[in-house]
Amino acid sequence: MAGLGIVARNEKSEVVLTARKVVLSCGDAEEAEMLACREGLNLAIQWIHSPVILESDCQNACNALNSKLESRSRLAFLVQEAKLLAMSTERWTLISAEEIRIGLLMF
Repeated sequence: MAGLGIVARNEKSEVVLTARKVVLSCGDAEEAEMLACREGLNLAIQWIHSPVILESDCQNACNALNSKLESRSRLAFLVQEAKLLAMSTERWTLISAEEIRIGLLMF
């Protein structure tokens, strides 16, 4: 079991959307993070009509979503779903929590 938390902010860092979800069947933290990325993209497509910046503190999730190669991991289906959702947005960026910590995110 895992709990997913999603917070969407605008370019001024103001909260514009929050969501939470309980996932009864979740293998580990990496799977929970990939589920959160997919859910965050899904909500952004439905409710936010501006560029999307997806942040994750899971480097494996960031690498999988940024990769041009097809995922062959056990989470390949989730990665593919998230990538398809991302392609349906006008503009999106994925950034790791580490990149935000060291100040690489520029609006």
